[in-house]
Amino acid sequence: MGIKSDQVRHVILRQIRSGEFAAGEQLPSEQALADTLGVSVQTVRRGLAQLVEDQVIVKQPRVGNFVRSRASSTAARQVVLALPTYLREADSPRPSAEALLGGIGKALHWCDYAVRTMYYRHDHFAEDVGDHLAEGGFDGLLLLGHRLIPEQQIRRLLRTGPPTVLLSRDPHLLSLGVSAFYLHTAFLLESLLAGFIERGYRNIRVVQFTSSPWVGDASLVLQRYAAWLGLNFDQLVVALPNSTGRVDYTPLDDLLEPNHRPEALIVPDECVASKVFRRAYQVDCRVPDQLALAALYDSTPAIHPVPLTACDAQRGNHEVGHMAATHLHEMIEGRAKAIQVAVCEGVAWRDTVGHKRNPPVEPNLQQLERRESSGDQAGAAVSTRSSGR
Repeated sequence: MGIKSDQVRHVILRQIRSGEFAAGEQLPSEQALADTLGVSVQTVRRGLAQLVEDQVIVKQPRVGNFVRSRASSTAARQVVLALPTYLREADSPRPSAEALLGGIGKALHWCDYAVRTMYYRHDHFAEDVGDHLAEGGFDGLLLLGHRLIPEQQIRRLLRTGPPTVLLSRDPHLLSLGVSAFYLHTAFLLESLLAGFIERGYRNIRVVQFTSSPWVGDASLVLQRYAAWLGLNFDQLVVALPNSTGRVDYTPLDDLLEPNHRPEALIVPDECVASKVFRRAYQVDCRVPDQLALAALYDSTPAIHPVPLTACDAQRGNHEVGHMAATHLHEMIEGRAKAIQVAVCEGVAWRDTVGHKRNPPVEPNLQQLERRESSGDQAGAAVSTRSSGR
């Protein structure tokens, strides 16, 4: 789905959630929506199709689109969805977050749940969420975590509150034994490194945020590949400072200069990839002829000048939301215990990565492709799915 149709979906979804379009109400015609939003009818149609797939609306042929009837405030059960406050304050749609919410809605729609969204400040989690849960009346919690949430507040919540499922990988919270579903970044990193090597690339660099829940697990993967490539760890990894909440992109400037430029570059997400595209254009570096580029996650594939090799973050987050909400329902029903599941969305190899002309030297893939050793906690389940070619 293109970025315009994704924006159409976001606008309509926001109108439904605000009550502008009530449950059971018919939406305006596709032409009327196109005129209002200033886009084509085809763009509106694609946005509506995604809402149908997410089970937010229902399409009646030759009649129109209707908002699905949802569980009301008098539903048999109520679940809290706790999100960091920056998602509410965002000026533009966050596709990954919207995909996560779509998966949750799809799982809980038929179970007679009312979902109440609460936003929290990471340093006021108890005040913004914990105290409300302590008052009772809620049957479960879906929590998109944050690395700065105090561990003791979650420990208290697990002891006295309703069943809880994490929607993210925060090591200090996972250590408490809470159920969690999250995208497996270490798996993706290993898949990209193995894929580059199989395609003949050797001069590879990996851009890594200095502050990330995955730094520890990624380090295990990077150390193994650095040893295979005959590099020191610091020769393989380029640190991108982000500890202050703002990303310092300065290291990318030196990295793309002709005398420092690698053959292949792996970056964390589509935002960093966009910076690389811009800087590469400034120094007359062509992707993929002079630089092969891949990202761990890409939530906005339509915006890049060359189709970007990456994991489909929207599809992955939709799966995480659906699996987490389904598991929470089973916990509330008493049919499931705590489990931690790493969802492994496959890599889609696109036009930003080509094949080297020289014949590749095959690495010891039996050793390098030990996915289960990429930092999973003991007993964690791994759900895999391939989207590569």
